Amino acid sequence: MGAESGEQAALCPVVRAELVVGVPVMGLLVLGALWCSRRTLLPIREMNRTARRIAEASDQPSERLPSVPRPPRDLQCTADTLNYLLRRIEEGAVRRKQAELRLHELVGAASHELRTPLTTITGYTQLARIGALDDPRRLDQAMEQVQREIQRMNRLVEDLLLLARLSQGGLLEQRPVDLAEVCAEAVARAQSPGARHALRCVTESPTHMVEGDRHRLEQVIGHLISNVLLHTPENTSAEVRLRLDGDRQVIDVVDEGPGVPEAAREHVFEPFFRAENTPPAPDGDPCRGRGLGLSVAAAVVKAHGGTIALRPTERGAWFHVALPALDERARPETASVARAALS
Repeated sequence: MGAESGEQAALCPVVRAELVVGVPVMGLLVLGALWCSRRTLLPIREMNRTARRIAEASDQPSERLPSVPRPPRDLQCTADTLNYLLRRIEEGAVRRKQAELRLHELVGAASHELRTPLTTITGYTQLARIGALDDPRRLDQAMEQVQREIQRMNRLVEDLLLLARLSQGGLLEQRPVDLAEVCAEAVARAQSPGARHALRCVTESPTHMVEGDRHRLEQVIGHLISNVLLHTPENTSAEVRLRLDGDRQVIDVVDEGPGVPEAAREHVFEPFFRAENTPPAPDGDPCRGRGLGLSVAAAVVKAHGGTIALRPTERGAWFHVALPALDERARPETASVARAALS
């Protein structure tokens, strides 16, 4: 008993010393942990507040999370990742607004284009109802005009549908096409009796093969030639030149007309764009002058993996089209099956 009492008496100072030292140390450790957690949590709380404010403010987040002063590396990486995400969201919102604006402009322009033929058809219909077209000759003239306006609307709707399908990634028919034939036939059609322009087709070789949709490629050349006929004076000379440049079949449509105004060069491939000096569409040709020809040509060329551009030139206009050439050695004996034909 005496020995145990002595040992306890000897341990008491040690325990008291440990308590005197340990309690403050534990307190310091707790305070240090609280300080560290507060130092870490404060930036996170600030990030949360900023993120909530950004989310509630707009769908186009221009604000960014603040930089964390002397942050832990992982926390700063998290902030950088969130800021990158916000930038992508903002870019997507800007693109969406631009697409919506273009859609509104396209709908407005299309409505304006459809208004004219609808007004004409309505007017002749009303004249027929009140008996103002009893004269057979006047009735025939009115019906011819109505038919032209209906053709005009059909062409407009077809072009709009084509633009919509191609903008959604629609695929065209893929078959071997000889551009030499397409260009020669397009120039021959434009050189019909009574033609008022001097057009000719110049090809580097007898065949220039590509893989694509022949009907749509005919549209491209037709629109480029129609652009020459519409925007140049009578007796203007123009050439459709076809050559092979590396792995590209190149079509150049060059005229000696007044050229494209400088202010219009960046907009010639936009739907319904017309330069200020564009003359009105001739009555006998309902498919000209709608402002869709070059935009349709650009969409078709892009769908074929090619490029189209208006090249600078000292005189006239120079439209440059480049399409992937078809490798004759790799071409199968039979035409490839259409992936998705657009009629």
